[in-house]
Amino acid sequence: MATLSLAVSPPSPTPFPFSAPPPPSNPTIQCCSNISSYNSAPHEQLHFPTNGKPSFQQSPFNTNSPLPPRPRRIILVRHGESEGNVDENVYTRVGDPKIGLTQKGKAQAEECGARIREMVEGNGAAEDWKLYFYVSPYKRTRQTLQHLGKCFERRRIAGVREEPRLREQDFGNFQDRERMRVEKALRMLYGRFFFRFPNGESAADVYDRITGVFLMRWYKWTVEQYERLHNLGNAGMVVMEKGHGGRYSLLMHHSEEEMREFGLTEEMLIDQEW
Repeated sequence: MATLSLAVSPPSPTPFPFSAPPPPSNPTIQCCSNISSYNSAPHEQLHFPTNGKPSFQQSPFNTNSPLPPRPRRIILVRHGESEGNVDENVYTRVGDPKIGLTQKGKAQAEECGARIREMVEGNGAAEDWKLYFYVSPYKRTRQTLQHLGKCFERRRIAGVREEPRLREQDFGNFQDRERMRVEKALRMLYGRFFFRFPNGESAADVYDRITGVFLMRWYKWTVEQYERLHNLGNAGMVVMEKGHGGRYSLLMHHSEEEMREFGLTEEMLIDQEW
């Protein structure tokens, strides 16, 4: 599950994974200028330079200044429907990082952007609210960001940063469909967290670089709790809201029933209460 991460407010973004400063970068980012024209006007897109990295003009980081406060919200977004979601045979001839979105996936990403904007503006956001995007280098996540970003004016985007640690679990190189079915069945017997795919990674490897197990690491969930979790649907999102004392909860934007379907136990739900 390749992931796109958004930090919503404050205007000064907190670097992923909210500990180290982002390096300065140089280029441009373009979005639609008016949200009211979203469904009628031609859409501009976020642009990526030829080196594959999303770009945005940033001020040099002052190492003597304190780290900025944590954002009000952290939103984790799954990429839209990809060519590999529709046809698993694609993995046998196209490298996983090069698999793009379907037309349906692009539409899902735009719908997700509209939902995010509606949520931010409908919850007492400050007049100067901004978004900071962290995106995996995979083609499908970059395309998701390009289409999701159409919903936000240029002034609302504090920055964009490519973060390789956000890439999804590596299941190996070119993947034989039948062999992968066998490996995934073995993973369920062995345990989803520690099973390592041939020429690929285990979820434990992913944990070491912070990615699809972002929530596990953030909330200090156990391996057993992690193995209960289910993938989000395409362009699905999980919203973490900061409350009193700086703690983040999933229950501000998700019902208990929704979280149970995601795989949270009663113990995990209690921990989400402020």
